[in-house]
Amino acid sequence: MNAKALMVLFLVGLAVATVYSQEEPCACTSNIAPVCGSDNVWHDNECLLLCHGATVNADQNACGTYGGSQL
Repeated sequence: MNAKALMVLFLVGLAVATVYSQEEPCACTSNIAPVCGSDNVWHDNECLLLCHGATVNADQNACGTYGGSQL
């Protein structure tokens, strides 16, 4: 196989790998129902929390304040 054909195959493979490695965007609503995540960060709702790879923190006080007020 000549160098030009190898380069084309390489570039096609690279493009396919790039497309399949991108994460799907989350389709969450914009409702505000704050939940403290296992990452100790407040998330606006459980869908966004899961989208960021966190789980619900058993201690909802672990995240401190949300928007300036303790929930």
